[in-house]
Amino acid sequence: MMQARNLQEVTREVEGFRDALGHPMDLKIIPLVIGLQRWGVKTTMSCQGHPDALRFPWVMIEWNSLPLACALVMQNYSDKLLSSSNIVWVLEPWVSPRIRTREQGLWKLPRLQQEAIALGVFLQTIPDDYFAAAPFFATL
Repeated sequence: MMQARNLQEVTREVEGFRDALGHPMDLKIIPLVIGLQRWGVKTTMSCQGHPDALRFPWVMIEWNSLPLACALVMQNYSDKLLSSSNIVWVLEPWVSPRIRTREQGLWKLPRLQQEAIALGVFLQTIPDDYFAAAPFFATL
């Protein structure tokens, strides 16, 4: 069963993350990274998206976190519970798997960033036993 980690501990941990140059994480992706880490999805890199480059937010995850990330994406896709709009989050194979919005070309970057924040806040604030009743999550 999926077990929620202590939110304050995860928040302190994530806020301490730095890139190779010592820069902190992009502000608009931090809530999603915290939310994923709270539920045990290990992240390795992330980006809030930028107008002059990748125009969508994304979070790269460790391969061993793939089952958990798949479960969250499937829950979002089937029930639309993890998103406040029609924007769907998907897993994309890359150098490492990453979670990103499927609709990157349909929405403007600020809207996608808002969705990343909303999904992160949702994952941070749902009750610790939220996934206990979902049969799909019982095996994770």
